[in-house]
Amino acid sequence: MDLSNKLAVIIVDYGTLTETMGFIKRFHDCFSGDAQVEFVIVDNWDKVDANLRRDSIGFRKQGKNYSIDKDRIIQIWYKQHEDSRIYLVTTGNNGGYAKGNNIGAIFSLNALKVKYAIFSNNDILFSTRFTFKQLKNVFDMHEDCFIWGPLVKGMDGRLQGPVLKEDSAFRALIWQYSFSHLLTCRTTNSCNIEEMQKVHHVVGCFMVVDLEKFTAVGMFDEHTFLYYEEDILSERGRNCHCYFYYNPSVEVIHKGNSTIGRVMRGKAKILLFNSACYYYKRYKKVSDLVISIAKVNFYVFYMPIYWLLHQIKKPKI
Repeated sequence: MDLSNKLAVIIVDYGTLTETMGFIKRFHDCFSGDAQVEFVIVDNWDKVDANLRRDSIGFRKQGKNYSIDKDRIIQIWYKQHEDSRIYLVTTGNNGGYAKGNNIGAIFSLNALKVKYAIFSNNDILFSTRFTFKQLKNVFDMHEDCFIWGPLVKGMDGRLQGPVLKEDSAFRALIWQYSFSHLLTCRTTNSCNIEEMQKVHHVVGCFMVVDLEKFTAVGMFDEHTFLYYEEDILSERGRNCHCYFYYNPSVEVIHKGNSTIGRVMRGKAKILLFNSACYYYKRYKKVSDLVISIAKVNFYVFYMPIYWLLHQIKKPKI
C-alpha cells in the first residue's frame, strides 16, 4: 500500500469525547473516499471516570501499551467506524495542546505509518466537500511547505487567520495589556488573502501537516500548555527552511473556543500571557528587563482591572 495515500486526523480532547465523535462523523460525511483515514483522539482527560467514559463511547475495554519515547508510555484503545479506525490515545494527564498533538503525531507517523495528518479541533464544521488530493496538492506544489491551513471563518462569518507577520514584543506583551486596550475590542493581525501563499502561520484549529517534516523541525514546543504554538512552530520551521502556507480554496467553520470558555475560564488570559513571555524570551531574545516590565504591568495593573470589569459586567442571578 502507498503510505503517502493515508491520512491521520488528530484531535486533542479534554472531556468532550461525545463532541469529538460528532466531529468525526462530520469529517467522514464531507471527505471523499480517495484515501484511507485514521482518526487519532488524544484524550487529555485526567479524571477518575475516564474508563466509564471510554466504554460509553464504545471503545474496547482493554487498552494496549505503546511507547512514544523513553519517558512516555501511552495506552491505545480503538474501534471501527465504517471503513476507518478510531484510536483513543490515553495520556493519564492533561499535557496541553502542544504535548497532545506531538503524541498524536508520533503515534500516527511511527505506528500507523501515515505521512500526512490534520491537527483539528472538534468544533470544526465543513461547508463543502474536499478530497485527499486537495490536501496533498499544496505539499506537491511547494516543497518548502510543512504545514498549511485553509480559510477559517467563525460562526459570525469573520476570518480567523492567516497571519502574515507576527506582533512586535511591545504590542504582544505590553500594549495588548494596556488600560486603553482593555476598554476596546481586541484587534487582530489576520488578513484577507485570496490566493495560496506563504504566511507566518495559520490558526491552529485546523492544520494539514507533513508529519516527516513536522518531526524534523522539532514538533511543537512542549514548554507551552496553550497558545503561541503556531508562532513557535513557525520559528522552528524557518530554521529548517520549512514554512506555513495558506490555501483559501479549502474552507472550514470554527465554532469557537467552547472547551476553553467552559473549562479554563479566566485562566486563558494568564496562559496566553505566559506563553507570549516564553516565546519572545526564548525565540525572539527579548531582554529580561522587558519581560519583567511586562509581568508587572500584567499582574499588578491589568489583571486586577480585568477582574473588576468582569465582575461589574457579570449578570446578577
